[in-house]
Amino acid sequence: MILEARAGQLTALNPKSVLGRGFTLTKRKKTGAILRTAEGIRPGDLLLTEFGQGKVIESQVTSQ
Repeated sequence: MILEARAGQLTALNPKSVLGRGFTLTKRKKTGAILRTAEGIRPGDLLLTEFGQGKVIESQVTSQ
């Protein structure tokens, strides 16, 4: 029982677990760093956005 509870907690803390609820995970293509805010994003930056089904799209920032 305790092991199952801990496994559930780990699943809930996994950043990718929210993807199944309609959210996305966006990273800098160059470094793989997860973006938590828009601060520091500049025109020309390349981003990777991951969706719940594993689909990833690449985009380029065009304005600030």
